[in-house]
Amino acid sequence: MKKLVIFSMMASPHQVRFVPYLARYFDVQHYFYDRLANRQSFWKVDLGDRCHILPCKFKWRSKFLTLSVFSVLKREKPDILLIGGFSVPSNYLVYLWGVAHKIPVVVWVERSRDRNGNLRRFGVAWRLLRFLYRHVTRVMVVSDDIVEQYRDTFRFGDKVIVGRYPSDVDRYFSHPLRKKKDSYTLIFPNRLTDIYNPIGAIDIFSEVLKRYPKTRLKMNASGELRGTVEAYIAKLGISDSVEFLDQLKTWDDLSDVYASSDIMYLPAKFSNGNYTIGECRISGMGCIISDRVLGFSASDMKAAGTGFILPLENSLFVEKICWYIEHPDEIAKECEKSRLQLRYLRNDETAKLYDELLSDL
Repeated sequence: MKKLVIFSMMASPHQVRFVPYLARYFDVQHYFYDRLANRQSFWKVDLGDRCHILPCKFKWRSKFLTLSVFSVLKREKPDILLIGGFSVPSNYLVYLWGVAHKIPVVVWVERSRDRNGNLRRFGVAWRLLRFLYRHVTRVMVVSDDIVEQYRDTFRFGDKVIVGRYPSDVDRYFSHPLRKKKDSYTLIFPNRLTDIYNPIGAIDIFSEVLKRYPKTRLKMNASGELRGTVEAYIAKLGISDSVEFLDQLKTWDDLSDVYASSDIMYLPAKFSNGNYTIGECRISGMGCIISDRVLGFSASDMKAAGTGFILPLENSLFVEKICWYIEHPDEIAKECEKSRLQLRYLRNDETAKLYDELLSDL
């Protein structure tokens, strides 16, 4: 087997759980710069013997710098290097080592946007990054709709390949199909941060509650707007109908939360696309997202003809949530379509893709 060494920011459960599947094709070791970053403690999973946390004293936001990467590289003697992102200083050190030792270097990337959600252009910052990484072997974008930005705008040309992030969804395929019931549970699974619009989500839920008073809402418990969201819920007098997911102790507890939820909604102001949409669809929920959600999550929904992708208007979200409540059989029908379409997100399928993309380097 070829020796694949990966460096990325945070030991997310998705990536940690993926490594044993990747080990079927590569002698793989994955090094992370941070254990949890800004995530809740239930994200902390057993690392096994192929995942490691690097000592990293210098960090600013998601910018990490540690010279320990050199000792790792000397010890591991990689055949292929995979690094998560262009703008992490330690990743650049790994890249330089790879170039100096004639080792293929692949960079994993999401869509590049500014703080307002606008696509970044080929300005000063990206001109510099393009020059610094001019000898990179491949640029692996994580969905098809990102190709143009890196191939054309950032001028990496035919070095761009399409991969995907791993998704820890395997156990969700066994969740029961949703059936008609006396009351339904909504879930807002994304962090309480402005781009995901949690205040708008509360406004939507409060209107649904007026029509269906037994409806419940489960909300992600983390994010800088937690206090603001709680205060707004109290102001509306609906605290008894909303539950924050503070009780999660382990990553696998999330599976039970999903299995007991019926409808997921995300009235995001912007999103690159995320794990939660695919997770909720596979689990069996009806899904409603805004048309400002990009990436594979939205394109998969369109292709399957499941769920609703709506303009960011609260009344439209209210109507579609109520439609699901009034047509519970449609939720089960959509689940069957989603599970058939999204089998490619299983860990074994993603590992097979990585073998196809990387083994010839």
